[in-house]
Amino acid sequence: MIKTNDATRARWLSTFAKKGDAKADIKQFTTSVHTQYGKYLKSFRLDNGTEYGGKEFKDYCTERGIRIELTVPYTPK
Repeated sequence: MIKTNDATRARWLSTFAKKGDAKADIKQFTTSVHTQYGKYLKSFRLDNGTEYGGKEFKDYCTERGIRIELTVPYTPK
């Protein structure tokens, strides 16, 4: 998974063995950004994939004030 900061175009790359690991990776990334830069994430832009779906992930984002933006289905980047 590639994470990109839209303002600075900075990128972070994460790999995981199965889709189910994506939620844990996002939680770790959120904590890492706050620890290293003292900033909170404002939004995630996701591709409607099922790896992020579910009430647990939505609740996690809601608790932290993170907006979830979904891309239009069946469109490239």
